[in-house]
Amino acid sequence: MDTTAESGELTLTLNDRRGQGSVTVGVDDPWAGPWRQAMVDGRPTAPWRGIAIWYQGVPYSLGFVSLSEGQRLLWFPGANLSASEYSEDTTGQLTHFVGRPVDHLTLDSDFTPGRQRSHLSYVDGQHGPIVTHHHRAGDLTLWFSLLLPDTSSLRVVPESLSINFTSPRRDPHYPEQLAGQGHWEFLEAADDPIPPTFIQFDVWAGMWSGWEQDRFAFLPLAGQLGIADPERDKVYPRMAQLQFTPECGLGLVVAWVPGRLKKPTMIRPSSIQGSLPPLPSPGGGST
Repeated sequence: MDTTAESGELTLTLNDRRGQGSVTVGVDDPWAGPWRQAMVDGRPTAPWRGIAIWYQGVPYSLGFVSLSEGQRLLWFPGANLSASEYSEDTTGQLTHFVGRPVDHLTLDSDFTPGRQRSHLSYVDGQHGPIVTHHHRAGDLTLWFSLLLPDTSSLRVVPESLSINFTSPRRDPHYPEQLAGQGHWEFLEAADDPIPPTFIQFDVWAGMWSGWEQDRFAFLPLAGQLGIADPERDKVYPRMAQLQFTPECGLGLVVAWVPGRLKKPTMIRPSSIQGSLPPLPSPGGGST
């Protein structure tokens, strides 16, 4: 991590040898999402993780997740992503909202046992509906699912990412503080999916002690949207756990799903129906 400081002009540089190429951006670029507010007002940032998938030898970013001081989880797409949204109400009905450029998605404790809440914020400052997620004992909470037609809406993880910003703080070590306890987490994706397929990225969350023992799984959501391929139903998901603190972590699922999808789509379910399978045996991808 490199830092520079002169008259409040600072640069945060994140290096990862698994990335490709070098990128330099300003604070308004989607790459800056996890740190933007801190860069503007000078506050310290929270732990963050970048999430990426390997596909045909290229590391594609699936965005960032950070954990704020108030124990709020935030997902930033890290790209110019416009996604149609389906939010589930208390009856299990999916309501469709026309896609707009996404800034971030939150997940908070509802202060009621077994419940969390999320809202989607758009780049224009507007918000999507608040969804109450009902947590079932023994399972993580399915925070959201992001469905993508292909990798064309994703950005390649750079080996060197530099973010230039003007800060009220002139401390040359401030960018190091912004980087915090963060790194990229890479997941393997199937190298040779048979088209037509689309990408399904599920993010499950646990905001309680012992979350790492709770179940999460790939869910066949394509059937709800009418985009599944009825002739092919074999899916081989990649799964990983990602820890922020002993009381907060994520279950990640990435899969190529048989079917046709025209545009990026986000689903935020209120509850999960049916039982989940046991967790697979521990193996790579857990941090």
